[in-house]
Amino acid sequence: MKVLSCIVILMHLGDGKSVSGYWFKVNTGIVSWSSKEQSTNAFSTAEAEYVPISSAVKESIWLRNMLGDLGFLQRTPAIIYEDNQSCIAIAKNSLIKSRT
Repeated sequence: MKVLSCIVILMHLGDGKSVSGYWFKVNTGIVSWSSKEQSTNAFSTAEAEYVPISSAVKESIWLRNMLGDLGFLQRTPAIIYEDNQSCIAIAKNSLIKSRT
């Protein structure tokens, strides 16, 4: 089995909220996806993109456990693609600040 990979998307609506989502692929097939309107208004695009990244990481852990239970151990890390540099910096920083 090849690498579990994930793409995260974000679209801004006119009402100040965002629609975010992700999809996971194993090899070339999509095995899980989510798309929903965010329930809160984000103060920055980094914050708006951090919401789906957080959800995608939780889903990644669940999928890896499920695939392992089925006998398909994932020996390499899941790849989650993100292009917002501020969001990546927040995700890499283990110290959470109230005004990020």
